[in-house]
Amino acid sequence: MLITGALALHKDIFKGFGQPHPGPRVLMSVNDTFGTAMSAASRRCFPSSTCLTNWSTRSATMPQPRNLSVEVAKAKATKADLLLPVCRLNDGKLLIQEMVKQRWEPMGVLNPVRPASTSRTSSRPWASMGEFLVSNVPWLDPKSAMNDVAGKHHLARFPNDQLDLNGGFTFEGLLIAAQAWLAAKSTQPAALNDALHKTRIDQHVIIGGPIQFDAKGQNVNIKAAAVENLKRKPYGRDACRIGGGALVFPMPGWNDKRRV
Repeated sequence: MLITGALALHKDIFKGFGQPHPGPRVLMSVNDTFGTAMSAASRRCFPSSTCLTNWSTRSATMPQPRNLSVEVAKAKATKADLLLPVCRLNDGKLLIQEMVKQRWEPMGVLNPVRPASTSRTSSRPWASMGEFLVSNVPWLDPKSAMNDVAGKHHLARFPNDQLDLNGGFTFEGLLIAAQAWLAAKSTQPAALNDALHKTRIDQHVIIGGPIQFDAKGQNVNIKAAAVENLKRKPYGRDACRIGGGALVFPMPGWNDKRRV
């Protein structure tokens, strides 16, 4: 679901900004359990996705690197228009720093299922280098009335911290647990499990349809958003508003005046 949601958003971004057919793309992934799983899922999705035409067959792995000069040089040599990194916070910092050093300026850095660049610990220390990075991840729904209320309470308690993906999922986890208890009127596992399978929560904070679970316990209606770092903060946009001036694409060069 993470990969297919991200790839669908890529298509919306390209079309919304008049870039329906970008050139080759290169995937760079951490060489751990998360990275391996996401890379494998991405490759399984390639044949069924029209937005992945001309995908570069070359990839670079990053197993706890100290620097990424070789990996970035290889990626740059592909002349790829887009970079899709699957990495964590520290790897992502090294990656962007090396791109700046080697003056590699692709059309965009679109992070499939990579939430690292959306955190305040990422967007603030990176300064101008962290601007205009796009992550395709679940995000808080700006059109949700419940999100508006939760955001105001969070701001009052934690004025220096932004309510983000982690806080939103924590809130919804508690919401789901409370809803199941109200329905079951019991703390017995069987009763709670039955209530969870019958759960339907229309009002919540993360982008997507009602919270509902399939037989495996997966929330089937969750969606991804295009989250871009702008002015040191991550901003999420759903597919319907991409291209309406909310996002900046293609990514400005490293010395562009828009990087302040």
